[in-house]
Order: sequence, then structure tokens, then C-alpha cells
Amino acid sequence: MDKVVTGKFAFVILHYLTEEYTESCVSSVQKLCKSGGPKVHIYVVDNASPDGSGQRLYEKYSGNDDVTVILGKTNAGFARGNNAGFRRAKKDGADFIILINNDTEIKDPDFLTKTVSLYEKEGFAVLGPDIYCIRTDKHQNPAVGVKIDVKTIPAQRFRFYAGRMLNLFGLYDRVFEFKKKHSKSRKSRDAYKESAVCGDGNAYVLHGSCLIFSEKYINVFDGLDPRTFMYMEEEVLAARCRKNGLKMVYSPALQIIHYQDAATDATMSDRRKKNEFLLKNSIRSLNVLEKVLKED
Repeated sequence: MDKVVTGKFAFVILHYLTEEYTESCVSSVQKLCKSGGPKVHIYVVDNASPDGSGQRLYEKYSGNDDVTVILGKTNAGFARGNNAGFRRAKKDGADFIILINNDTEIKDPDFLTKTVSLYEKEGFAVLGPDIYCIRTDKHQNPAVGVKIDVKTIPAQRFRFYAGRMLNLFGLYDRVFEFKKKHSKSRKSRDAYKESAVCGDGNAYVLHGSCLIFSEKYINVFDGLDPRTFMYMEEEVLAARCRKNGLKMVYSPALQIIHYQDAATDATMSDRRKKNEFLLKNSIRSLNVLEKVLKED
């Protein structure tokens, strides 16, 4: 007889403009809600989409007992937008809260069962699955982030500012592609095949398109650090967990499909503007990371 999964799961899906992706993501999560399985609730958080798609989703799911649509008044960014759903899920008594991008899908019908088994085995505070990106044909977890060390931050900040200058003259993409082609990657192509503890003195962090939080994290925090707008939430989260003795684990036993950058592509078609948005907000997030590392 199969083990009956216990615990209450909450999925938080941040929505901005790309309505069809959000609907597909919601549908993939709903397929996990089988009779006799865990209780699952979905919180869709609209980041004040200017095209009215948030309101349409609100009306679409208004009669659905397992979906709640939260309409934001302003575009709060990635962390604060997700936190609106995280806080609601926490208030509603969720044992596991899963922040998942709207441009992702879950194909594995045993996703929740495996999550519980991994929690019983690893005692994780935060768990990341294998994330296969359709767009790049690559596995994005475990991710290689900025080294979580206050001593390296000034150099990284300089690189971001230099990137903005190169982008101003239309050279950023050329330099980036050249460096990417000729540099030796710190990450093996096959790193995704092996389980790993992340953010604990190594370069690995968990990719932000799917983060699974257990009660060990939920009981301490109300979501992600709200001081970032977008980018580098992974490094800030890893620093926060390390400082509080919370275990972050990557496991290939779970997998999701990621289409990547659906919202930013819908917002910005100009490559130079997109680069500036990334670099500017990366500097902002790097400053937050520095503060986290220096906080007592």
C-alpha cells in the first residue's frame, strides 16, 4: 500500500502579464491534487499587471476552492510579490510553501510524495528540484551564484557597474558571450545529477524559479528578504539560511520544467533595456546581500 502523504502544501505563483503561462502552471499543480493525497492550495499573486490579466485570473478562479488570486496594487517585484502569497499561506497553516515561477510546469505526479520523503530524510529548511530549462536545454539547479563572502562584494559590484557602462555603448552582450565562450565553468554539466547541500561554504545556491520551504523556514521567516526587487534572491536566501543554521538542499529526485524569462520578455523586447534592468537591480540586490552578511 502506498504511503499516504500528510501535511498541507501551498503553491505561490507570481503573475505578471503572461496569462497563458500562469494558467498552465496552475493546471499542472492542480493535477497533483489527487484523492487521498495531501491538501494543496494555490495562491496566485498578481503584481499589478497593466493588461488586466490579474483581474481576469481572479474572475476565472473565483469559484475554485483550491485557488486564491491576490491582486497587488503595485508591481512589488519578485521577493515582495512572492511574500504576499507566502504570508497568506503561512497564516492559513501551510506545512510546506512552494514558490514557483508562473513559466514552469510540474510533470511528476509524485512530486509532493517525494518532497515529504526528502524532508523526512534531510530535514531541509529549503529544497530545490532539478530545473530543466526548455529554452536553453540546460539544467539550472544547483545554480552557481555570486560567492557569499563580504570580501568579494566590491569586486562583483565593480563588474556590474562596468557591465552597465558596456551596455550603454551596446557592447555588453558581445563581451558577455566572449567571456562565456572562453571561460572555464565552475559548474560541471552533470552537477544536476547529484544531490547537494547548498549555500554552506560552497558556490552553489538554489535557483529561484522553484523554492520549497518547510516548517523549519516558515516558522522563522515570512518569505524572502523584501529589500530586493529582482535578481540575486538566491544568494541573499543562502546567506540568510547560513546565518540562521537552516539547511538548503538540492535533489534531482524532483524535477520541474522551466520556460524562463516569460515576464521580462513580455515587458522588455529591447535587449539593451533588459540588460540595464538586470544589472541595475543586481547592484541593488548585491547591496542587500552585503547588509545581510554584515548584520548581527
